[in-house]
Amino acid sequence: TWSLVNNGLTNLNISSFVGSGTTLFTGTQGGGVFKTTANGANWTAINTGLPLNTTVWSLAISGNNVFAGTYPGGLFYSPNNGQTWSSINNGLPSNITVYSILINGNNIFVGTGTSGIWSRSLFEIVGIDDYDNNTNFSLYPNPTSDKITINNNSNSLTETIVSIFNITGQQIMSKKYINQNSFEINVSIFSKGIYMLKIQDSKKIENKKLIIQ
Repeated sequence: TWSLVNNGLTNLNISSFVGSGTTLFTGTQGGGVFKTTANGANWTAINTGLPLNTTVWSLAISGNNVFAGTYPGGLFYSPNNGQTWSSINNGLPSNITVYSILINGNNIFVGTGTSGIWSRSLFEIVGIDDYDNNTNFSLYPNPTSDKITINNNSNSLTETIVSIFNITGQQIMSKKYINQNSFEINVSIFSKGIYMLKIQDSKKIENKKLIIQ
């Protein structure tokens, strides 16, 4: 049977949902964003930085980073699980409504009411830090100018895929490792700068910063 889980909600016009574990976010029509860390048992408004009476049509999560597609106001971003919000509309048309959000790999896409689909590198918004601190992989030395070593700390001998992306989100390398808990990659062939590593095995995907100097 269904159970009502509205405790703490001051706006019942629900327009969007997103969640990670027992932490859930819901967007409302005219009441902004609400959050629960108890799987819906109790909700709290988290609208610091959002315009008053905001309608939130879409939500998306990447680690501790939360994105809200709104009207009015366009796209908003929180780096701290919804504690504070800031507008990230530079380059988007003015007075835009964001009805949908997709995070795909290292890019974020937004679907709008009148201006189609727009995309941007996720790195430009969230910075190049680990998206998830609950890590299975370690990377050293970092910074480096020659080689890096990646260790799979989960002791799970499976297929691991390592992809390297530049600051614009372009993939410049991808390599597969079979039944190896530790492997070395030569990065001296790449220009100096900041890169993102995407490390994926059968259990998890992690994104890590790499500095080549």
